[in-house]
Amino acid sequence: MIRRKSEKLKASYKREYVNLGCNIDFDLSGPAIYGWALLGYEGWPAGYQMTFGTAKSKLSRNNFALGYKAGDFQLHTYVNGGTEFGGSIYQKVNNKVETSVNRARTSGSNNMQFGIAAKYQLDEKTSAVSNASLIGIRYTLVL
Repeated sequence: MIRRKSEKLKASYKREYVNLGCNIDFDLSGPAIYGWALLGYEGWPAGYQMTFGTAKSKLSRNNFALGYKAGDFQLHTYVNGGTEFGGSIYQKVNNKVETSVNRARTSGSNNMQFGIAAKYQLDEKTSAVSNASLIGIRYTLVL
């Protein structure tokens, strides 16, 4: 039985609008570096995540996201690895109606995803939900 030994080094920095971090996994096959940065200011969040494998000297994860929130409206976009692109829009129209649209696409293929969802609050405990061409009724019981 061969036991693999590894050690980790973690560092992070947090402030009101900033969250930065880095983890280094020291493994026998070569260290891996994980890093992230989250920034946000006045309804604009942004984030970045990466993984760098020193054994192959290659960036294996490279993700970026950007959003915007104002009142009852939210917008979110992302890029994962430079090949998957997507985003969503959410709006709370009023106290009874919420809507959402999302779209994602993978470059180099014809794979595209599209979705529409809606929610209508019938009363305090009952709502009708539509998602993926399905309509359902949800009842919430608080004990």
